Amino acid sequence: MMNGKKIALLSLVILGLLFSSVLGFDFNLANGFEFHRFWFKPSLQLVDFAGSSPEQILTSQLAGYAFYLLFGMLIFNELDWSNRQNMVSFLVFVVLIALVIFSDFYSFYQDLTHQFAGRHLRLGQLTGLIGLALYARIQRQQPVQPEAL
Repeated sequence: MMNGKKIALLSLVILGLLFSSVLGFDFNLANGFEFHRFWFKPSLQLVDFAGSSPEQILTSQLAGYAFYLLFGMLIFNELDWSNRQNMVSFLVFVVLIALVIFSDFYSFYQDLTHQFAGRHLRLGQLTGLIGLALYARIQRQQPVQPEAL
């Protein structure tokens, strides 16, 4: 893999981690787009779920998951699929992204219909760690040599 692509992949994981869990902004959609505040909050919490919460605001974490999704699409062809660990890690990575995207869009729907009770699912750090592990695996892989004719 070329050096530029390695840097791009690592950058996507880091941007995903930053925008999914460390910095962003809060908003609501019930009365049109209503901005609340920017935030910067590093946390060591890998998983955060609440069916309801006193903080009845939406967050911009989906921006981070867009970076994770792009990383997943780019790394797909780089992984050694004969390695079972790669398959399982990639599958978990994609499932976590899908869960958060579904959860956030459901929260958007609830907010638009005035039923939002603060539910949230935040898996940014966990998804980022798995992304970094996938990145490390492709760094350790031996380059595939073309077969001699």
